[in-house]
Amino acid sequence: MKSANKNVKIILPKNQLELFGYDKYFNEFAKLSHEKKLPNRILLSGLKGSGKSTFLYHFINYLFSKDEDKKYSKNDFTIDSNNKNYQNIINNVHPNFYLVENNQNEETIKIDKVKNILKFLNKSTYNNNTKIVMIDDAEYLNISSSNALLKSLEESNDNTFFFIVHNSSKKISATIKSRCIEYKIFFNLDEKKYILSKIMESHNIVFNYDNLDNNFFLEAPGFILKYLMIFNDINLEYSKNKLSCIYYLIEK
Repeated sequence: MKSANKNVKIILPKNQLELFGYDKYFNEFAKLSHEKKLPNRILLSGLKGSGKSTFLYHFINYLFSKDEDKKYSKNDFTIDSNNKNYQNIINNVHPNFYLVENNQNEETIKIDKVKNILKFLNKSTYNNNTKIVMIDDAEYLNISSSNALLKSLEESNDNTFFFIVHNSSKKISATIKSRCIEYKIFFNLDEKKYILSKIMESHNIVFNYDNLDNNFFLEAPGFILKYLMIFNDINLEYSKNKLSCIYYLIEK
């Protein structure tokens, strides 16, 4: 594996300007929105690393930027980096967007983060536009924070949308699940290979995908990228040292 910069860092979902492999899901959501049939409470379930959060950031930008000059491009599923809504979201200052996510150093999503959703819902919106709440890593909600989220779901109005991201390998509150329309994100082998190749290209990494076993693609593309970058950092070539790579991951 080769890259133009050995210190390549994985781009965070909210900073991803390109979206790969989600054409079908994006077009379905856009069609529902256009017809005013988009569910107000959507649960996205799928393996961690499959791009669910990236997809939502793109779709949210599409919703917010419809009337702007630098609006979202559905032709190639890209965000304009100069788009005002994009800049507001990455800087955590968007008045109509509220994010709840799990800090990496915490075991659960704290109740205070979820309680603040109600404060957000009670604030007036900019230009009376749609409000969007995104819950990332919903599997980290504990009992208290799950109950607080249920209260927010019940008190929201028709102009508020909840997008909840769930790692399907983990459990989530059955009550929350029952309050949402669930979309199960799944990609077949060819789709995973395509997504991984585009992600690697966006990170300026050159790799021969023929060296990967198909079993490697049981994982989501985002995690495969992380594994390959780990192997690259320690100068292990997966195709020649598969057992060494596996042992290294087990040790870590």
